[in-house]
Amino acid sequence: MATLKTLARTSIILCAVFGLVGTTEAKPPGGQNCQVGDALTGCSITGPEEDYVCVGVSAFTISPSVDYDYCGDGVGRVLDTVTTTVTWGDGATDTYSSCGATTIPASHTYATGGTKTVGITCADVGTPAKDTGPGGEGTQTAFCTVNVCPPITDIQYQNPCTQEWASANGVSVLSGTTLNLRVIPAEAYPASKPTWGGTAGVTGSGTTKTFTVSGSGQQSVEATCCDTKTVNLCVYNMATYVLPEDVFTGRSGVRYGVGETVNLSYSSDQPGCVDPAQWVWWNEGTGTTSGTTYTVGLPGAVTIHLTCTDGPSCGWHFDWPATVVAPSAASYEAQIPGTGIWHTLGLCSVGFEGWIYLAPYDVSFWKAGFRENECKATGTYFFLDWVDKLHPASAWSQISRGNASTGCRVLWLDQVITQKVPPFNSQGGYFNWAIPWEYTLDGTTAHDICTVNHHVETDANGIATLTKAGAGPFIRLATDQTHGFEP
Repeated sequence: MATLKTLARTSIILCAVFGLVGTTEAKPPGGQNCQVGDALTGCSITGPEEDYVCVGVSAFTISPSVDYDYCGDGVGRVLDTVTTTVTWGDGATDTYSSCGATTIPASHTYATGGTKTVGITCADVGTPAKDTGPGGEGTQTAFCTVNVCPPITDIQYQNPCTQEWASANGVSVLSGTTLNLRVIPAEAYPASKPTWGGTAGVTGSGTTKTFTVSGSGQQSVEATCCDTKTVNLCVYNMATYVLPEDVFTGRSGVRYGVGETVNLSYSSDQPGCVDPAQWVWWNEGTGTTSGTTYTVGLPGAVTIHLTCTDGPSCGWHFDWPATVVAPSAASYEAQIPGTGIWHTLGLCSVGFEGWIYLAPYDVSFWKAGFRENECKATGTYFFLDWVDKLHPASAWSQISRGNASTGCRVLWLDQVITQKVPPFNSQGGYFNWAIPWEYTLDGTTAHDICTVNHHVETDANGIATLTKAGAGPFIRLATDQTHGFEP
């Protein structure tokens, strides 16, 4: 039997065990020449890595173990010399000589990986003058394989569109992409090598590996055969990158307010990554996409698309369906905290200051504009002469960022005042403006939100009762003292 073993990472033991030919005799007296008997029955290799050695390993130990049952007794007799020749399987050959069961230091360095067929030949060089028994000279050879790991220089991915291979280190890839990976060099490796690992979740063994990317952030892929090669993938879960510019607690992730800006940029949050310039965003439905920005348009359905035209996710598509909504209603914070109810002594008069908030609350309208458009009044009795009184259109006002508790606030202080001098009418009367509330995206074109009523009623004594858009009623007697908006 011949056994090839590794004692340590840098050591291999070659063992050759010989028996005698056709005899089981007990050891006779006298010096006899040792002979190589039955053929070597095999060899193997083990060590710290169990079944392989590494490129660059140079230190080996060869230990031919010969049965010297027919050798001399060591008293004035010469033992046989055993010559061991090793062919390393890469064209190199070394020869060593030993007398008796000894250990021979040897060295060899493999420059390339792969499976090497190692030949071990042991030759018994007889000493004829000393031969007194049935011995003689002989040569036997056994072979075994040595698996050598090459150094892994890179891990590559295969482009799904071109089928070409390129380094996977630092590439940007979409979560959900199925990647084909391979190690470089792609030559033969020992069985079950290399092994795969890393934070990306790649497992198993072999020179190639197919797996599906998940999660987000920088993730490592490792391949190990002796040494470990590591590459880093830059993984993007695009659902987390379709982000409206106005982010606030409680906002919807699948609805946008008219005029919003949605950022589709992903190239700056993972330093050291290759910028995926071949990732092309576009949209179907309302709004427009330019580069990595989607500008929300008018109400309706929209699908934001990402198409990959190169790289590890080439041919992969990401679709993000959403709904664009317009302001559909509004509410008042009537009588802003810290303000008072306005009135002039002796007149039918009342007023308050309020903030206007737009609904729905879970989106933002901060890129739109707001105004009250013109309308004509209706009225009776005391207000009969105000019929067709014009409510002028206001200028376009900006809107605040979103707030899921209140909605977006119009950045315009609405001072709501009605004041009319006596004489009062014994039948009282009412006055009403049905005011259109509108929004715009371009500062010119108006779109309806809703219509709210500025409504005042009075009696024969000039009491003024005011409501607007559901706020109120705010009531002042004609005899009440004059008061401004101060508390």
